[in-house]
Amino acid sequence: MKVTRDISPTICGWLLVLTSDCVTVVDEFNVYTQEAGPGKLTVNIDGPSKAKIDVVDRRTGFVTVSYVVEKEG
Repeated sequence: MKVTRDISPTICGWLLVLTSDCVTVVDEFNVYTQEAGPGKLTVNIDGPSKAKIDVVDRRTGFVTVSYVVEKEG
C-alpha cells in the first residue's frame, strides 16, 4: 500500500499554539510569507479575552504579528 500526502501549494493554513504567562504585555512572532504565493494572511488569536492584534508587512518576506491579551488562558 502506498500512502501519499497532499502538499498542494494552494493549501496555506497552519496553526500556531501560543502559551504565555504574561497578560497585558505585548508579544510578537514573525511569519515567513515570501514563498507563500498570492493571497491574504489572516491571524486569529482565541482565548477568554479579545486580543489586540497588529500585523505589519516588513516587505522582506516577513510579516510581524504583535498582540496583547487582557486575561490569561
